Amino acid sequence: EQIRHSITKMSHMHFVSTKEYYDRVIQLGEQPWRVELSGAPSLDLLNEIKLWSRKKVEERINLSLKLPTILATLHPVTLEYEDTSAHVECFLKALEHLKIQVVFTYPNSDTSGRKIIDKIEEFVEKYNWASRVENFGQEGYFSMLKYAKAMVGNSSSGIIESASFQIPVVNIGDRQRGRVKSFNVIDVGYDKNEIIKAINKALSSDFNNSLIGMKNPYGDGN
Repeated sequence: EQIRHSITKMSHMHFVSTKEYYDRVIQLGEQPWRVELSGAPSLDLLNEIKLWSRKKVEERINLSLKLPTILATLHPVTLEYEDTSAHVECFLKALEHLKIQVVFTYPNSDTSGRKIIDKIEEFVEKYNWASRVENFGQEGYFSMLKYAKAMVGNSSSGIIESASFQIPVVNIGDRQRGRVKSFNVIDVGYDKNEIIKAINKALSSDFNNSLIGMKNPYGDGN
């Protein structure tokens, strides 16, 4: 946060992704004419790329999407990297308890990311209802978002892109703390029972019905 604050203070022009961030930058003392509410640039891609067919996604994940499928991504937390093993253990125990079909994507290359990869590999080897994709690419990843029943983990895509797909998100821990979130996001801590309860809520018909027609606070891709 200190680095982001410093970059903001040293910048001449600011393109912000939400109204809340627009107000925040002006509160930092920047002149309003220097601040433009532009939305999140990643959403522009949704208007440009062609999403994969269900069959192509199934071939990529080596699972049938006839069963409810969760998209799971857990990244190491920069200031909590020493707790990574405990974080991933709790995360996987919740998924193990639920036994819902799951597709993992790999974490980023931050410190302790290898620990998460190793645990995912063990999990996928153990359960035939679990799969992992090292790198979907943007078209593949957005396509998976279209067909998944929920997202689980701590990825920024659960905060920014997910609302455009009206998909429920279980956001774990503090990695996305302070970011603007839509009402499709359920925040939980690193607690197995909390995660289980939140995933069940995310998959419920009542929660999914509440997301119909929702708008993404990060813009419409323009």
